[in-house]
Amino acid sequence: MRLPARSRVARVLRRFRRAGDGTIPVEMALCAPVLIIMLLGIVDIGWFAVSRHKMARVAATLADLTSRGETISEAQITDIFAASGSVASPFDFRSEGRAILSSIVRPAGATFIAWQRESPTGIDVDSEIGTTGGTPILPAGFVVRDGENLVVAEAFFRFQPLIGLVVRGEQRIYVQAFQRPRLGTLDQIAP
Repeated sequence: MRLPARSRVARVLRRFRRAGDGTIPVEMALCAPVLIIMLLGIVDIGWFAVSRHKMARVAATLADLTSRGETISEAQITDIFAASGSVASPFDFRSEGRAILSSIVRPAGATFIAWQRESPTGIDVDSEIGTTGGTPILPAGFVVRDGENLVVAEAFFRFQPLIGLVVRGEQRIYVQAFQRPRLGTLDQIAP
């Protein structure tokens, strides 16, 4: 005697519900793709955060090294730019980045960029604060008082994500660092 189809289906479903064999592989097969996507996204976001932090360190280090002396020479600026690659490691700052150093002065009433130098290698970018002799573009509320001097370091970097799942395509990282010279006014570069 055959059971009606509905009874057979009900019996199979009861047996399936009571059976525990194979549930873990099925659950893993359903959850694994989501977990893998989340992991790859965390890797992308983490790598981007590390690169942004490294570029902030590059800008801060360049501004700090530049502002330490009473004067600064072209040779010292070359050495300071050479340090940027080490600070940015493991990122290839020499080919995928660029650093720009500027000195902003306000002798009496008018603020202008006294000098500006860019690192010898890297991507082609222009300073976002302006050019030598021009009025600098500074953050809102940032004040340079009469007789003051300010060193600005800009770090640019062309970021490529490792995986590209969350952070997609090339990203441009830009960071500024400001430092007041400690011992004098760096309004010119010594030969």
